[in-house]
Amino acid sequence: MSCVLGVFFAPWWIPLIGMLALSVRFRAWEVPCIGLLMDVLWYAPGAPYPPMCALVGVMLVWVFEPFRTRCMVGY
Repeated sequence: MSCVLGVFFAPWWIPLIGMLALSVRFRAWEVPCIGLLMDVLWYAPGAPYPPMCALVGVMLVWVFEPFRTRCMVGY
């Protein structure tokens, strides 16, 4: 919940910290959705860069998958 509220009312690094915490602990597929929401709200039309927050969200969930399966088997 703090990630979603952070998208609207906080600097960009607050939702990023929440996305990181969610992806480390859970198999949180809402992390890319939060990143997509950040991209939709903050992306400037005609910007020379791609929407990065959704890509970072997918990467976070994918990168921490071995950690979750190895260290948090009982959860």
